[in-house]
Amino acid sequence: MPLALRLKLSFIAGALMLFTGCAVWRPLGIDEAASVISNDRPSRVRVTLQDTVVTVMHPRISGNMMMAVREDGSFGDSLAVPLGEIRQVELRRPNTRATRIFAVTSVLVAALILVGLSQPMVYR
Repeated sequence: MPLALRLKLSFIAGALMLFTGCAVWRPLGIDEAASVISNDRPSRVRVTLQDTVVTVMHPRISGNMMMAVREDGSFGDSLAVPLGEIRQVELRRPNTRATRIFAVTSVLVAALILVGLSQPMVYR
């Protein structure tokens, strides 16, 4: 594979990783979670119940119930839980610090690779 093509593919792969970024599950209070789910309509949240933690997709609030689709499809596809039975709701949010560290590290590694590639090869 030609060097120029390898460099382009490496750049594209690095850019995809950088734009994906680093994300973490951030806990929300129950009242805040109900507001965020109703207003922002996140695609997935992690819910802690009395004895289990489940990741759900397309959550919505209706009255005092949270309804969603289980991510893993176990125990049937849908889930309806009274808000009073939910111990914690977590929302996946970007971790800007980790993303910045990753970006700086990626740029430094790319610079080192380019410097190394620009040096003439010496065979002895």
